[in-house]
Amino acid sequence: IAKLNFENSAGFTVQNVDVDAGAWAIGTPFGDGAPSGDYDGSGNCYQTQGTIFNRDLDGGPTRLISPIYDLTGAVDPTVSYARWFYVDNNDEDRLTVQVSSNGGNSWVQLETTRSAGEQWVVPVFHIRDYVELTDRFRIRFNASDNPDDSETEAAIDAFLLEDVDCGGCIADFNSDGTVNTQDVLAF
Repeated sequence: IAKLNFENSAGFTVQNVDVDAGAWAIGTPFGDGAPSGDYDGSGNCYQTQGTIFNRDLDGGPTRLISPIYDLTGAVDPTVSYARWFYVDNNDEDRLTVQVSSNGGNSWVQLETTRSAGEQWVVPVFHIRDYVELTDRFRIRFNASDNPDDSETEAAIDAFLLEDVDCGGCIADFNSDGTVNTQDVLAF
């Protein structure tokens, strides 16, 4: 449905609420709390950017919002992305990811994460576990440093929204329509 490396916006938009510095923007990460490179090796990713000297997010939230995707014909759509979230003092700042089935009129929480240290993490979620499959699906990434008392940096890369129809997959050993750890146990 969508495989994005964020060399361009791909229809994603940014919404800022009380952001003093560090709103989401496409760029090449260079380390020092931010990643030393993007996740997929394409060169760029979405990241919270301040200045060339300080990529720290101040205030917020800054929201990275997807375009609308049609999931009405999907069987078992999943969403995955590489995320980087670093907070130098491990305070209450969070990266929150939400999904919507009504174009963004209301949101359901997919995950909230604390600082993962200086590393990329790639979670995978089955969308139907969170929202109804409609023609108005969206996802948004919310980062904030509020109160502004820490170095907070976030990045998103390698966005993948795909439909997994495993009817007849050889690796689906327990015949539940998905390939996961339960298939390894059944094997």
